[in-house]
Amino acid sequence: MVNGGVVNTWACINFAWEVTDAHALNFCDELVLMCNVSGMDFRPEPVLPVAAYDPKSVARSLKKHHKRVMNILGPRRQKLDLLILILPDNNGTLYGDIKRILETDIGVVSQCCLAKHVFMPKKQYFANVALKINVKAGGRNTVLVSALERKLPRIGKIPTIIFGADVSHPHPGEGCSSPSASQDWPEITKYAGLVSPQTHREEVINNLFNEETAHFFQEGNWMHTWENHILQGWCQQWTA
Repeated sequence: MVNGGVVNTWACINFAWEVTDAHALNFCDELVLMCNVSGMDFRPEPVLPVAAYDPKSVARSLKKHHKRVMNILGPRRQKLDLLILILPDNNGTLYGDIKRILETDIGVVSQCCLAKHVFMPKKQYFANVALKINVKAGGRNTVLVSALERKLPRIGKIPTIIFGADVSHPHPGEGCSSPSASQDWPEITKYAGLVSPQTHREEVINNLFNEETAHFFQEGNWMHTWENHILQGWCQQWTA
């Protein structure tokens, strides 16, 4: 890791019936330990004990647990930094449903793990997951040496934001858009992104510039460099 991210508040939901609370707790302990050993600042204790829910009512379960967590964090003016989820090995559409609900409805960063890794934990697996969590927590795993030395062509010496956007239609009648923008010039290795519903077969992003994206830019503290130099790397995914 180049920079370790910070996770002050986290929780774990178990959707795999074969995984006991004891197994889930031990798995989380090992994962948190690896994150800290790798360079992150990861608080050892979760906001709430590991909770088991029925995967058949995933939306209700996620919202219920998030409400329980926020009943504790809300008065402290804190938010949930990470939600760890343990899923059955054969989970069908569960993974996609969880990501859609958490990212486009509730707004929580998540890390999904399969039950088989709970029963057969390996250090290499924990190390790989720790890298994923680090990026989600605002850390950086890699950086270009030429970027550090400001030797990248065109963008090495002028404050720059690199934008990207994609539109996808995973299922008939559904669609989503995901614009992103770089945050850490001159390294340009950290990107913040938004995911939002998209009209079916519509390749132009709906409501790209609104209050949400304005807040998105302001949070990144990029407005002062906006007029200096902008590279737009728009990409489109065309579907039949």
